[in-house]
Amino acid sequence: MKSPFRFVSFLLFLLYAFILSCTSYQVLCENDRPIIGVLTLPPKDPDNYSGEIVASYVKWLESAGAQAAVLPYSLDANEFKLLLSSLNGVLLTGGADFIELDPDSDYIKAVRMILDKAKEFQGFSQSEREAIRDGNPGSVVERADFFPVWGTCLGFEAIICVENMSKEDTLSQSTDYKNVSLPVEITSEADNSLLFENNQDIISSLSDASNPIPFHNHQWIIPIETFVNSYRLSGSYSILGYTEFCGDNCTPSVTIVEHFLYPIFATAFHPEKNAFEWALSYNINHSSIAVGVMQTLSQTFVDYAKMNSNMFLSEDEQDSHLIYNYSPTYTGKDSQSTTTQVYYLPI
Repeated sequence: MKSPFRFVSFLLFLLYAFILSCTSYQVLCENDRPIIGVLTLPPKDPDNYSGEIVASYVKWLESAGAQAAVLPYSLDANEFKLLLSSLNGVLLTGGADFIELDPDSDYIKAVRMILDKAKEFQGFSQSEREAIRDGNPGSVVERADFFPVWGTCLGFEAIICVENMSKEDTLSQSTDYKNVSLPVEITSEADNSLLFENNQDIISSLSDASNPIPFHNHQWIIPIETFVNSYRLSGSYSILGYTEFCGDNCTPSVTIVEHFLYPIFATAFHPEKNAFEWALSYNINHSSIAVGVMQTLSQTFVDYAKMNSNMFLSEDEQDSHLIYNYSPTYTGKDSQSTTTQVYYLPI
C-alpha cells in the first residue's frame, strides 16, 4: 500500500510547479497584476513640466484592478517601444484641447507606435474565442501579442485620425457635445464585439434618454457619414455606438468603436468622469447606475489587459515607471478648473 505521506508530497509538488509556472514563466495563468501605460499629454506649461496626466484616468484603471505606469509621449522611439513591450496595455486619455493632432508631432507618433503594437496580435483560436464569449477570458492562455488599447475623447480622436491618415478629412467641429450627458445608441455590431459581448446588461443604461449617462466634452466629432465613407475606417472598425440625441440641428456622430481584428477600443465620451470628477460646472451623472456602467467598461478593459503576458525585467525597473512615483496636484479647489486632480510630471 502506498504511503499517504508520499501521495500528499506529490500533490504539494504539483501545486508548487503550478504556482511556479504562473509566477515565473507567466503561462496558462491569468495575469492578476496588470500594468497599463497611460500616455502623457503635452504640458500646458512646457517650461516647467514634461507632461501631464489627469488623475481620474489612473483611478479608473485602479478601480478595476490595474496599476498605472507613466508612458511619456516624448520618449525616444526605441525607448518607447521597449517600454511598450513591458506593459499589458495602454490608455490614451482625453484632455488638452490645444493639441492639434499634427501628424508629425511627438504625441501622434507615439499613438502610431501604440497602435502598431496592438496590431501585432495574431488572432484567437476558436476555443479562446468561445471562452471569451462565455465570459471567461481568464482561461485564455496569456500571450504577449494581445495588447489592448483604449482611447477616450482626445485618445478616440487621435486613434481615428491616425487610422484615417488625416485630421481634416476625418473630424468636424461641433458645439453640441460640450459639457453634456447624452445617451448612446448601441448598434447590432455590439452583439459580437469584445467590448459588449458579455456586457449586454449595460446597453439599455447607455441608451437611456431619460437618464443620460455618457458625458461628452469635446469640440471635434466624427460624423457617421464621414466614417462610413472612409474605407480606412469602415473597413477596419465597427461602430458600436453613435449619438444622435444632441439637438435639432446636431450632426449624429460616432461614439464607440472597436477594431475588427485587434483589441483597440475607443469612446468619444468620458467613462472616468462619472466616478472621479467633481467640478460643479460639469453636467456629470454621478448616480449609482452611471458609476456602475462606467465601472463595467473599465473592468472589461482591465480584464483584457490581464490576458497579456508582458512584464518588466526586474521589480526595480517596474517600480521606476509606476505612477506612484508622483503626487497629484489638487486642481479642483480652483473654481475654473475642470479636473479634480492632475499629475504634473517634472522635466
